[in-house]
Amino acid sequence: VYGANFETVDAEVFHPMLTDQIQCQDNPTFMAFGVKDRAGRLAISPRDFARFGLLYLRKGKWKNKQLISREHAIMAVASSLPNSIPRAGKQAADMIPQQRSIGSKNIPDNQCDHAGSYSWLWWTNGVGRDGARHWPDVPVDAYGCFGHGGLRAMVVLPGLDTIISWNDTKIRGAEMENHVLRLLVESHPQAPLEAATQHTRDFGNRATVTWEYLEWSIECSLDSGNPFDVSARVTFTHAGTGQKRVTEMFYDGDDAWRFRFTGTRTGKWTFETSSEVSELNGHTGAVTVAENPSRNIKGFLTHVGNKYAIQVKDDKDLRGYLFNAYMSRVRHPAYLDDFGADLQQVQTKAGACLKDALANGFEIVFVHVNNNWFKLGVREHNKHNSENPDPLAFRVLEKIIKTIHASGGRVHIWAWGDESRKWTPKGVPGGINGKADRRLQRYIAARLGPLAGWTMGYGFDLHEWTNTGQLNNWAVYMHEHFGFQHLLCARGHLLKGPFNLNSYDGFGRNVALTATAHGPADYQEIAEDMDGDLARPHLYEERHSYKRDGFNLDMDGTRRLLWWESMAGGMGGFYGFYPDSPYPYPNPEQLRTHYTFWHTNNRFRLDMHRANNLSNSARVLSVPSKLHCVFYGENASSIHMDLSGMTSAQPAIAVDTKKQYKEIKIGTLSAKEHLWKTPYRSDWAIAVGDFDKAGPAAKLQDSAGQIIADPEHSQWLKRSDGRPFFMCGPGDPEDFLYRGTLRPDGTRTGDQSDLIDKMKGTGANCIYLMAIRSHGGDGDKTHNPFINHDVSKGIDPDVLDQWETWFTEMDKRNIVIYLFLYDDSARVWRTGDRVGEEEKNFIHTLVNRFEHHRNLIWCIAEEYQEALSAKRVKNIAAEIRSADDHNHVIAVHKLNGLDFSEFADEPNIDQFAIQYNVETAEELHTGIVKAWKDARGKYNLNLSEAADWGTGAELRKKCWACAMGGAYVMILGMDIATTAKSDLQDCGRLVRFFESTDFQQFSPHDELGFAGTQYVLARPGRSYIAYASKLQGKIGLKKMRAGVYKLRWFDCATGSEVIKENVTVAAGDRSWNKPGGIGNELAVYIERVGGL
Repeated sequence: VYGANFETVDAEVFHPMLTDQIQCQDNPTFMAFGVKDRAGRLAISPRDFARFGLLYLRKGKWKNKQLISREHAIMAVASSLPNSIPRAGKQAADMIPQQRSIGSKNIPDNQCDHAGSYSWLWWTNGVGRDGARHWPDVPVDAYGCFGHGGLRAMVVLPGLDTIISWNDTKIRGAEMENHVLRLLVESHPQAPLEAATQHTRDFGNRATVTWEYLEWSIECSLDSGNPFDVSARVTFTHAGTGQKRVTEMFYDGDDAWRFRFTGTRTGKWTFETSSEVSELNGHTGAVTVAENPSRNIKGFLTHVGNKYAIQVKDDKDLRGYLFNAYMSRVRHPAYLDDFGADLQQVQTKAGACLKDALANGFEIVFVHVNNNWFKLGVREHNKHNSENPDPLAFRVLEKIIKTIHASGGRVHIWAWGDESRKWTPKGVPGGINGKADRRLQRYIAARLGPLAGWTMGYGFDLHEWTNTGQLNNWAVYMHEHFGFQHLLCARGHLLKGPFNLNSYDGFGRNVALTATAHGPADYQEIAEDMDGDLARPHLYEERHSYKRDGFNLDMDGTRRLLWWESMAGGMGGFYGFYPDSPYPYPNPEQLRTHYTFWHTNNRFRLDMHRANNLSNSARVLSVPSKLHCVFYGENASSIHMDLSGMTSAQPAIAVDTKKQYKEIKIGTLSAKEHLWKTPYRSDWAIAVGDFDKAGPAAKLQDSAGQIIADPEHSQWLKRSDGRPFFMCGPGDPEDFLYRGTLRPDGTRTGDQSDLIDKMKGTGANCIYLMAIRSHGGDGDKTHNPFINHDVSKGIDPDVLDQWETWFTEMDKRNIVIYLFLYDDSARVWRTGDRVGEEEKNFIHTLVNRFEHHRNLIWCIAEEYQEALSAKRVKNIAAEIRSADDHNHVIAVHKLNGLDFSEFADEPNIDQFAIQYNVETAEELHTGIVKAWKDARGKYNLNLSEAADWGTGAELRKKCWACAMGGAYVMILGMDIATTAKSDLQDCGRLVRFFESTDFQQFSPHDELGFAGTQYVLARPGRSYIAYASKLQGKIGLKKMRAGVYKLRWFDCATGSEVIKENVTVAAGDRSWNKPGGIGNELAVYIERVGGL
């Protein structure tokens, strides 16, 4: 390339073009052994080698001169070979004469696996085929050059702005390299200088990958007080979306305060500390997060409705997850103190626990802490007098979590045990949720909170020593202090709010959530438990250990319980070995088959639901389109599959669940009924669909059961699982989110929970909410979610946390969160038609926080014309759509009128929120029918505001008039607090009636009304709804198609029903007398069920 030879390369190329440029001092040379003996071998001193590292640390620049391209300098140290590339073969590579071959297994000198960590002549801290990081205790952004197996090396630590170089040491191999580098990192002077300027308190920029935490340390000596009570918060802000993570510092002894962060999204994050302690206040820095290269390592465990969901690429990329914890008290430690205090031994034991779990078909390892929280080695509260968390115990626990998570596993923690053995916090000063316990709870949140890979149950035998109130108090406090949410549960008790599990006690005691001692009786019991709460996931947290004394869960029972829980929709379980259990499982391959079928092949999807109607011989999970289905039949000789309506043919495989995992190809199945005859009787599972093409994360587009715009009938909404959806209820109070006295942290003391409770059981199913009512809206200056109500400070996470509590309760009760971004006339950002960065951050923060709710509709603005242009509204809709991973409905509200032409063809707007101020039910109906016709099926209608609605019969008749015109209904002035419960119930009765029909295929057809019929919704020739507000005589329909019909009569005032089966109807205009028990204000659902 340069025209130089061995004799001239130093003088003509190496020195002038590189070493002189970086001011090398010790005459580096390619002639380490002279010209004749292996020419071209580099000799360089440690300090000159470090200069070479500095060149790459500065991205190819030396003293403001770009010596090598920035792109190359970045690429060279960040392009590790993928694990799919194998090691070299046995044949030696051709080399320059007298040089040794590199890469042959026959010549071991310098031969090693690339371990997923070798880039362009640089070793990186990547993840190998075994899921382990190259240097597990070293920052992930480290890279280096190593010669002679590590004897000679130079390592760059970008996050610490440090280069380390050594020569002729006894360091050999990655394990010793890790040990040396860990010691160097731990001794690094990370604490900033005590100076008043911002610059001296800046930690600079560090790099990491998603799901691996970083840690910072600050040295601070207190003159008085308990350091574990010091309050110091750190706010991390994502530059791209404005998402905020607020975590807390923790005291680690020896005047050291630390804080941690895990990147949940790629890109740049900035942070700033805040504390009344000056030494801990005002520190800043940045973190650049890249995508984790290991697909085996996942993020935080969360949930979508009652399904567990795991974060994959980032916190918006969710995949269905089956939660099954494993304990082996026979062979491996389960109590924290059993792991010991030697962290190297802890790592070894944790790895062995995970290995045993995986060998038995599980990946969640159980760890029981008890009073080890306060003093490692002590389980009982009467055997220690500590009031502070024990940092050593936390080092052990986090080593367990980190080791298992780095290999793709997870940890389920029990915080406490039973009081009979004193394994509770009752005996610590202040008792349950007392001073010492609260100190511990904050410490757990600060120290373990940023670590992905764990969940926590409060313990067992909770009925002995605590109650539901105390447990909810604990959960609320933990979630308030978490910067990264973790799923919590309390066995046998209902925890309110999000991020909590319904955890079942193992015995039939008088507690809220129970299951039998031997597990659920059958699949049906599991399905009923899952359906008991659609908003939160479920867990049978009693340890259903193998043949434990008092239990009868044998091999068949264990395997089948796993499959029942999965096929019921994702019930969690707890398995393994109690001390008196026989070990091992006689057929662990059966449990591994379950793990491989579901986990390894990503077959549990968040959009799956039970669809047992698709088979007469098996349990079924299916997505709405049937393109991905799982059939499971026990002792089956054949399995029936009804794939009628599937949009395209799909491949299918079968697995014998009682054997080692092996797929039997069934072939490609078309959209019809199939009967697969098994090779022999056994418990068989069939997977229909190409799950690989669904994407590795099987990414959720709309949550199971979520309200969506019907893609086949855009004039209506539906549930994503295919169920019909109708909405009728309160169109007030607009100030719902801001009712009550304002607290210092921005939250409210209002009656919101009482309003939600009042709606319970009425069937009314919506509340009209405003996010911003200030800045020209109807509220005061505090009616916004910003920190101290200052837009420039961003959204207050405490406010959103409180909203989340209310929204979760609404979602649980299927009450629509009808959330307006802006009140009428509210204009926060004056950016014309454009959505500026601040507004974009506001929108994305709001959407990302609440998009997981099923019963949610976004509405951009009330009476949008008062503050926004149509173009601005469209741009806002586009931002909502881009941020919302779940395809929620987006609506727009207008001033009085029926014209929606400016948005008729806007793809991101699904609903016209109508304001139509007329006096009578008839006028409302006529207006809605006109709006329906004008919509031409492009969007759906919601009569969300009409003045002087009235109450009682007037209210009810107006609701039915709108519904029969083709619109959902929200009632202005129905503030819930002063609303008669009977009015709410009238709304609920309308909802119940409509959702029992196939109205989503109907259109207004008043022209078909006959006799006393007032309004008609219909799919002519198939099914109809006929309505009369004051029937005189018969009710009837014109142009009936001859056939056999089913008539369901409904009293709109009382909810009474009368069903008439097999009614023969001749063609033409026909009418019927109303049956007894039905009043004159009625509706009839008329469905053709057969021909004549």
